[in-house]
Amino acid sequence: MAECIIRIAVESDVPALESVARSAIATLRKIYRPTAKAIARKRTIVPELQQLVAVLDGQVVGSVEYRIKGDRVHFLSLFVHEDYRRQGIGKELLAELEGVGRWLGAQRLSACTVKETGNPEIFRHMGFIVLSEEPTDLYQSDKFDRLHESYMERPIE
Repeated sequence: MAECIIRIAVESDVPALESVARSAIATLRKIYRPTAKAIARKRTIVPELQQLVAVLDGQVVGSVEYRIKGDRVHFLSLFVHEDYRRQGIGKELLAELEGVGRWLGAQRLSACTVKETGNPEIFRHMGFIVLSEEPTDLYQSDKFDRLHESYMERPIE
């Protein structure tokens, strides 16, 4: 595999980011979709969000949005294009995000994810600990009667 470069997203990345998001979201939409409440909530934090991209052979193949919340870097929308999964790109994005957090003096990384996607287990393998798990009304599913949001953290070392 060629070297993966992680950098701050720029305006010209938008079309590629939309493609990456569509690819990543397609898998998730088989399990859940956001409610109007979740969409409205995300809109309120958009001005606070920053974004890193993963570039491989000149092509954007992954991204992560994040914001600083007190002593932690909270990330959301960690996306890797389906054609580039299982190559460590998500781990590289999180490693760079951890570096950003370290530089800013943050103590930990945090995230929320839908339990039914299987993502909490993936994040456990990357050192995250699930601190809470609660039913959520932010997402709906045709596959599950009820969805649960898992809140996870990992210390920045």
